[in-house]
Amino acid sequence: MFKFLAKYFLGVIALFAIEFATLYIIPDFHVAAFLLQFIMPLQAFVFQAAAIILSILKVIKIGLCTKNTVIKVLAVIAVSIVLVLITKMDYSKKTYNYRETGKDDGITTFYLVKSEYYRDKLVLTWDGEWEDLEYCQFDDNLDVTVDGHKIIIKADNPYNITSFTMRKSDCLFEFRYLNGRSYAEILTVYDTAGGEHVIGNTNRFYTQEEKEEQREMALSIKDKKEREQKLFDTLLGTWKSDDGEVVEFFIDEEGIRRVTVTDVMVEQRYDSISESGSSGYDYDVYLDAGTCGMTFRFEINIDGDELTTNLTDDTVFYEQ
Repeated sequence: MFKFLAKYFLGVIALFAIEFATLYIIPDFHVAAFLLQFIMPLQAFVFQAAAIILSILKVIKIGLCTKNTVIKVLAVIAVSIVLVLITKMDYSKKTYNYRETGKDDGITTFYLVKSEYYRDKLVLTWDGEWEDLEYCQFDDNLDVTVDGHKIIIKADNPYNITSFTMRKSDCLFEFRYLNGRSYAEILTVYDTAGGEHVIGNTNRFYTQEEKEEQREMALSIKDKKEREQKLFDTLLGTWKSDDGEVVEFFIDEEGIRRVTVTDVMVEQRYDSISESGSSGYDYDVYLDAGTCGMTFRFEINIDGDELTTNLTDDTVFYEQ
């Protein structure tokens, strides 16, 4: 009996030592907290088990009951405990502890730490430079509640939720592959001119099919741009009115296509052009206004060697 008690006391001392080492030796708080969630319940179990065993040994020693009776009682208690644990345990819970994916990809404003899938909800823990998620907008089809650094998404089948988007001001966050060890995140920031700046690992975020679609779209845009430039080049030259006003289509030293209209705009950068009339004599030219990249529409009509615009009233310009 004394050997048995000595082993238990040594076990308790060892657990105390491990707990002390976890708290005071391991520098990373998150690692220490993770270990303690296993050590402390084990320590409590050892204490309780030792107390129960000592009580049983005392009862047997003083002859209050036989060993067989004690064994039967313990069996009933054990079965009861197992049944309680089975009913309390949530076998559907699954936790994914992420590496700092977003932070590693240069997104320090907001990134995910872990996801916890339950039977009726998905709980996402986040971190970053923001203090809270006030004024954030999530997917309309999701039932989202924010509690501090936790995003709680309620659903009948949360395991189907593997992605979501979140918008705040001029920032759009997109997340994918939440049900894995490493999710994917990209941040799109919109500037005042409507431009897009994408941060994150797009190679990991997009599927192979999406990458192929993007390549095809890029080729299509490139082809369209080349056709537009050829159309613009057919207008190259100087057009002058009887009053001395000038409209000029030219390419500057840097190879940038520009348009000059006297008293209206000075060397505005060309953005795009399209034929707006069935005759092929009417054109919509979109020009960079030089104010945060905004563009405006410049309508022209060419009939032979005569040119008119929507910005110069009834003035007629003649090709020089």
